[in-house]
Amino acid sequence: MSELIVFTIGLASFWLCVNIAYSLKKEWFNKRELKLVYGVALVYRRPYSPRQSKLASVISYASIPLALYSVYAFYVTMISSAAARVGLIMIPEELKPQLLVPGLNVRGMDLLFFVLAVALAASIHEFSHAIVARSRGIGVKKAGFALVAILPLAFIELDEESYNNANVKSKVLSLMAGPASNVALGLIALLTLPLLINSSGLLILDVKAGSIAESIGLRPYTIITEINGEPATIDSLSRAANVSEAKDVLIKVIWPNGAEEIIGFTKPAGSRIGIEVVQLAPNKSIAESIGVHAALALALIMYWLYIVNFSLGAINSVPLFITDGGQALRELLKKPLISYITSTATLIILILALLP
Repeated sequence: MSELIVFTIGLASFWLCVNIAYSLKKEWFNKRELKLVYGVALVYRRPYSPRQSKLASVISYASIPLALYSVYAFYVTMISSAAARVGLIMIPEELKPQLLVPGLNVRGMDLLFFVLAVALAASIHEFSHAIVARSRGIGVKKAGFALVAILPLAFIELDEESYNNANVKSKVLSLMAGPASNVALGLIALLTLPLLINSSGLLILDVKAGSIAESIGLRPYTIITEINGEPATIDSLSRAANVSEAKDVLIKVIWPNGAEEIIGFTKPAGSRIGIEVVQLAPNKSIAESIGVHAALALALIMYWLYIVNFSLGAINSVPLFITDGGQALRELLKKPLISYITSTATLIILILALLP
């Protein structure tokens, strides 16, 4: 049975149990301010209002350059990817953006770190909105958390009257505080990541069924440290995996249990090795200090914090119909037609960039 089927059955069973428990003990859930919505979302909500902070009001101005940077990064990445998908330019497949779907292309240990990163990113995003809004004189009524399918999310509820009465600057700064906080956290994770990983070494994320890699025993979370006597990098793997040539390949690996081994195999012409990798091998000195598993977990946590926060920051900064960036643009322009056209164009670019 495939991982996706097992994941789907497990997730469906969990929510079936939650629905049964909720129907039998609804009063118990309500007393704890828990509400089941649409059968796949468990919501906790309570009154919340942070203190006004002059420091937060000053720091909120940093959200503008951070948001502008994420808008720039979004359009450059998505337009380049869309152009590559329609054949106008060439981009390596591994550099094209992908839609991350838990259970489909985020599995195993990565799924755990992905969910944790989403929970942290969503919490920081929403509470940044609340803190900046309160510092700008906009009331905050409630805050809460929700488990939607598998993703833990956070939310806040602003006081509509004080928000509507606020000036445009206060509204825009409050709106952009969320995505800006994600970009800032993504930058911190990106700058920290090189300290946790080696300059070479490939982490295997997936092994294709029936492939050469599967036949020689390679499996996810194995680390390739050398390829034909060279440090393992995307370039050295590409040379060894050249589809047009038959190759004798010698790789040095660290198995998930920490054991090292050298494996030799022959790759016939016209075939692929059958692995999906990322250049994310844990730093050797850290691995020796805390163990390979802990060092790998630390690197993966930072990797997913970087990926998730940059993604969330970018998508919320740009003008789309339901994003913070879209709402900020409507507040700035006061021209619904221009906002609608901009959001539509951005959505088309996003769809083209993510098409298979």
